[in-house]
Amino acid sequence: EMALASNIRRAMDRHLIAPSPDHKWHVSSTLDERINGHQELIRLDGRNILLPSEKKNWPEKDALEWRLDRLHEIDQQRK
Repeated sequence: EMALASNIRRAMDRHLIAPSPDHKWHVSSTLDERINGHQELIRLDGRNILLPSEKKNWPEKDALEWRLDRLHEIDQQRK
């Protein structure tokens, strides 16, 4: 499990952002920079995930793939 700030965790649980197997953040295209709170999330797009120093503690690739797939699926439903 990744250690995250509560706002980041909530956004991830709502499938608005997702860490991916390339260890970068991906952001829902439905976020709007005019909405308070969305700006911080939008700025994450393409930024590296801060990973633990020991690779054995990195998030599982399958879990990251699932998160990214869910973000894309729900993005399509929101449009």
